Amino acid sequence: MLLTFLFLPFFLSFLFLPQNQSFPPHTPNEPGSPKVKALVVTAHPDDECMFFGPTIIGLREQNAEVYSLVLSNGNSEGLGKERELELVESYAVLGVDRDKVFVLDHPQLQDDITRHWRTDLIAGIVHDYVQRLGITDIITFDRFGVSKHPNHISTCEGVVLFFANFSLPPPSDSSPSPTPVQPPRLWALRSVSVLTKYTGFLSTISLRIILAVEHFQRLVLRALGRDDTALPSIRTGDTMKTAPLLTFLSHPGQYVTTLNAMRKHRTQLVWFRWLYVTWSRYMWVNELQELRVGA
Repeated sequence: MLLTFLFLPFFLSFLFLPQNQSFPPHTPNEPGSPKVKALVVTAHPDDECMFFGPTIIGLREQNAEVYSLVLSNGNSEGLGKERELELVESYAVLGVDRDKVFVLDHPQLQDDITRHWRTDLIAGIVHDYVQRLGITDIITFDRFGVSKHPNHISTCEGVVLFFANFSLPPPSDSSPSPTPVQPPRLWALRSVSVLTKYTGFLSTISLRIILAVEHFQRLVLRALGRDDTALPSIRTGDTMKTAPLLTFLSHPGQYVTTLNAMRKHRTQLVWFRWLYVTWSRYMWVNELQELRVGA
């Protein structure tokens, strides 16, 4: 009986744990916090569905505005223009309109697995889009770039440099474009080990157990009147105060949506990518760690 009494709250927290976690408000405990306008900054067409599908689908279901900035059109094999069209079609499947998808073809940001990109160039480009679109949150790779691809790593480093140099423009009534009322936040997709990377659907089961434990711990702390935001994460050791970690978990229907988005990248559907979309954890799970540059 005692065991049942102790297990029941944990079991209920597992059942009712939200599939996806929402971005915390920019101004906690204050009404009128701005609507989430997220800019997903990636290196190549197909990154959005190979790595960020659960996040994009989750944000769209929460009615967040999602924009895409792709730093190259993937022209390493001379298919750049075709891949640009595939990118737009893929994002349409994920619920993002064509006019919110931006892809570059810059001579110094060409798809190249042997080359790092200029971070100052990336920082300047990101600055322009953030100011033009009024972005509240930026989502990109972490410093390991999921696959250690140098273009992915440079993307992260360029975005981090943007934050290191960030300053708000002076207010202007005549400004033709929206600007954020405060600095945007930076969320980096957490890279995992190679073994963990290819656990596919199984990763959702293990992660839901971990999330349920963390959720139950927070419920207990709240019941005791203690601060649950100071609770270290089982996964990272960080707290929601120091480095919030958000999780997006896809159910089978959402996985199929991400898979259908990947199928729009017809030029990329070689045999090993079929293995990837079958076994990759990133098709099912995204963990976003907030990076506080200079904090």
